[in-house]
Amino acid sequence: MARIRTIKPEFWEHPLVVAYDLQVCASVRVKRTSRQSWAGLPGGGTGDGFLYFFLDGQGQLLYVGRAVNARYRVPQHRRKKWWKKARRVEVAQISCDDWREAKRGMKLLEAIAIDMMEPPCNIVSPSELMMKEVDRALVQS
Repeated sequence: MARIRTIKPEFWEHPLVVAYDLQVCASVRVKRTSRQSWAGLPGGGTGDGFLYFFLDGQGQLLYVGRAVNARYRVPQHRRKKWWKKARRVEVAQISCDDWREAKRGMKLLEAIAIDMMEPPCNIVSPSELMMKEVDRALVQS
């Protein structure tokens, strides 16, 4: 079982997480070298979307993000102050037939994850407007 699934298990039971069939698809150790290979992370394709979760050495959640291409997006965080604390990144995939729906799903699930998991290194919390969108999506599902 992926470590991220043990942090706030109720997130994984949220109706929208279930509806979008969010599945952990990769777990990669974060190394201190700038030449680290990120080949273990998914690149992305039509209709794919990813949430990624950075964990520290004790398995505590540091940061949640979203990407169309996790292999490209994850290393862009190297300059963040919290990067030195990161020891693992776990990636979960949303697959949709339509790329617009995947993009919407990523935004919704990222907002829910930040709201429920409260990662300390996410500076911006989900806006009230985004959480209203989550509520609308719940009513529609």
